[in-house]
Amino acid sequence: MENEHIPTIEGLSGTETELIVDSGINFMRAITEAYGPEKGQELWDSITNTLGSDVRGAIFFAIMTGNVGSTVRYTGFSMNKINAIKAVRTATGLGLYEAKVSVEAAEHGFETVKVKNSAARKTLIDELRLLGFTAA
Repeated sequence: MENEHIPTIEGLSGTETELIVDSGINFMRAITEAYGPEKGQELWDSITNTLGSDVRGAIFFAIMTGNVGSTVRYTGFSMNKINAIKAVRTATGLGLYEAKVSVEAAEHGFETVKVKNSAARKTLIDELRLLGFTAA
């Protein structure tokens, strides 16, 4: 599910751009929470000095428009597939069939789903991890 609001990074699809942007922002958030705002600022400065303007722009635009952390990427297997499907449905708004397909796809590799908001993202990650999935 591509996010039309984030400008794409040169040479990448919208989905690839969104994955890079979400991963970058989540990494920056984790560093800032663990080491403080000074280290978070250092990381941002390093990103802006190292990456191209298209990557910086996509990350900055996502932060400014609130399109941050809109996806969850997960993989794994759970004996409690029904609860995994329920968690995916609740966080994403997907129908029963689509959520089932997503959970089953995660058994064979990484699956990415678009969530409703950042609270739904955190809840889904926590629930999937409790069920035995690797999620971020």
